[in-house]
Amino acid sequence: MTEEYYAESISTEEIEDLVMEVLRKFSRPYPQDITDQVFLAIENDDNKRRRYTIFAGQDKEGTTNAWIGKMVKEHTRLKVKGTCSNPKSSLIKTYSILGN
Repeated sequence: MTEEYYAESISTEEIEDLVMEVLRKFSRPYPQDITDQVFLAIENDDNKRRRYTIFAGQDKEGTTNAWIGKMVKEHTRLKVKGTCSNPKSSLIKTYSILGN
């Protein structure tokens, strides 16, 4: 990738928009692995993955994935029911299992 690719910037609002864009593709009730599913959708779509990579590249503290997970939880209005350490997405190592 070129340096121009990493010179781009993206705001937290744009990442929140990305999360909401992905969530709109799911029906309610959301599956317990909705966080993993959101990361899979980002991973498998070139445009979404590019936006994620730009944002993560700006993330000096390594909190991008936690922030996305928080946005999923807030926008689905679900509660944390547990943790899964076997995600399908390669972007994450663990995710919160969500439910009512």
